[in-house]
Amino acid sequence: MYASLWARKCFFAGDGLRWFMLNLVFWEGFMVKIEILGSGCANCKRLEALTKDAVSRLGLQAQVEHVTDIREIMARRLLATPGLAIDGKVVLAGRVPGAAELEGIIAGAVKG
Repeated sequence: MYASLWARKCFFAGDGLRWFMLNLVFWEGFMVKIEILGSGCANCKRLEALTKDAVSRLGLQAQVEHVTDIREIMARRLLATPGLAIDGKVVLAGRVPGAAELEGIIAGAVKG
């Protein structure tokens, strides 16, 4: 698969925080896999909605899934839900962050 590299300048504002993310690198045609890990409780659903919103604001090509199988969640050694995994790596557990913080977590995980 051929993927061309492109840079994007982004400005994020939310929860009273403002910062610039310059030259955030993405690969065109590269799909990021984001998983919400949790039983389906209100916090899990809230994290899923915030994640989908953050992905659209970041302009990422991402597949967002909700994993509810307890065996799969335990296999990832997640002790508190909800959890967030990006490309198989758990990057958040046990809480629902604000929108701006979640964008930073996703951008940081995708970037590096």
